[in-house]
Amino acid sequence: MSEDGYSEYSRQKSKRKKTSKVWHELVEGQNEKGATIATCIHCKLALLVGLNRGTSHLKRHLIESCPLRPVGLPLGEGGGVLVVERRRNLCLI
Repeated sequence: MSEDGYSEYSRQKSKRKKTSKVWHELVEGQNEKGATIATCIHCKLALLVGLNRGTSHLKRHLIESCPLRPVGLPLGEGGGVLVVERRRNLCLI
């Protein structure tokens, strides 16, 4: 033990496994300011992620407002699926 009463060997906190299905359609990273973000694999929108933020806003984006995510696709199954029907009448080329 050191003079200040703390152990010299502090244990690092381990990251918790992400269990939400939203992470199958989002990629975690950092923006230019160093904040943690989740980028949508469909529309490439960057959404903020933080310790006090849950995944509800990420889920809402995928289900309700992502313009390129296939309609009616179950959450977590959007990676690499080609579906012709899209939101907001976007044309496929």
